[in-house]
Amino acid sequence: MCSLPAAAVLRDGAVGATRWAFAALACQLARDGHCTLVRTRQRRWWGPTGVATVDLHADPTVLSSFEQTVLRQLGRHDTLNGFGFAGSTFRRRTLRDVRADLVEKGELVDRSRRSTACVLLGGVLLVTSGVGLGMSGPVAWGGTGLGAGLGMLGIATVRYPCTEAGARIRAAHRASAEQTRNEIEDRLSTSPARAAALLVGTLPALVLERIATPRWLHAVADAVEGAEGGRLDWIQDEGEPGASLADDLRTLAAILKALGAGPWWVNLW
Repeated sequence: MCSLPAAAVLRDGAVGATRWAFAALACQLARDGHCTLVRTRQRRWWGPTGVATVDLHADPTVLSSFEQTVLRQLGRHDTLNGFGFAGSTFRRRTLRDVRADLVEKGELVDRSRRSTACVLLGGVLLVTSGVGLGMSGPVAWGGTGLGAGLGMLGIATVRYPCTEAGARIRAAHRASAEQTRNEIEDRLSTSPARAAALLVGTLPALVLERIATPRWLHAVADAVEGAEGGRLDWIQDEGEPGASLADDLRTLAAILKALGAGPWWVNLW
């Protein structure tokens, strides 16, 4: 199975939806013991506000340079909310290196130059067709030009498509995550503890594939309420310390929202 950064780039093309990718990475780094994700409150002029922060542990040498870079960047933000919504430049720049590796491996194709040419040609066609229609030119010609221009702009959006090999890897990662989700949901009614253990072990991949969304985590938390199972010891809630795995999952849902892994209009709480 490919790494999380590689799966993120293959999934979304180029750099894609980076907030989800880095939310998954933050979960993986925390689960592996390199940091702790904390739900807390900060006092603002309008009153206490819910935020999420990160406590960094000693920077271990076992981390890859990519993971060390992400961990350092997490520590530079006062809150995970800031990293989730204001760290887009860093996230996109960091994933470009992953994209370059995938191009070299033959899992992505670099069509950025063709994409730029399509943008220019599409823009010219749209402008000239619009001018022609405005001057009462032939409607058929103008419509054809507009259609061709829009088509060129559509082609231009595909700058780094997957090769056949890359598409297979991407499909396998998605299929594995979906199978895991189905197993978790099947076990919730008969063996919630086993379902919870499976969730904890595969959480980063489920976050990356938009399966472990805040809403889904709340549903799973309700299902495992009162069940015995492992805790998420890399998650803390300073406001209302949790007493069960269900509490941990609800805290994690709030932290994912802070990282931007959810609808933008939903607040942390």
